[in-house]
Amino acid sequence: MVTARRSESPSVAAQSVFRHIVLEISFRSRKDQHQRGRDPKYSWKERLKMIKHIVMWNLRGTTPDEKADSVRRVRAAFDGLQALIPGLTALEIGVDVSGIDYACDVVLYSEFESREALDSYAIHPEHLRVKRELADLRITRYQVDYLAE
Repeated sequence: MVTARRSESPSVAAQSVFRHIVLEISFRSRKDQHQRGRDPKYSWKERLKMIKHIVMWNLRGTTPDEKADSVRRVRAAFDGLQALIPGLTALEIGVDVSGIDYACDVVLYSEFESREALDSYAIHPEHLRVKRELADLRITRYQVDYLAE
């Protein structure tokens, strides 16, 4: 139970209680939906956690200029995507600067509000457009999806 501190004004205390009630209702609603079988794919705890989606590529190109052009195309394909995908909260493209032979050329770091948001991203028309644009650029692709701690 949330109670007002003596130093808080009644309106601040009321806002605090209201926020607590809304969060509790939302939490119970999601938990109840899962327990009634409406969402068998993920547990209610997993549904409440942010998920990080990391993808690394090695790109085509035998010369530094060809590699640079491939990197430019990757950056251009993902530019503006975050604003178009619901639930995508962060997106960053990184280019390897180590130069070691076993490093990937490019990494995509992204964060999603939930596993459902990541699932929706996978079939979103803008994501499918990016996949088509980059299909001929990549030599290898590695992916890791994990729940944020």
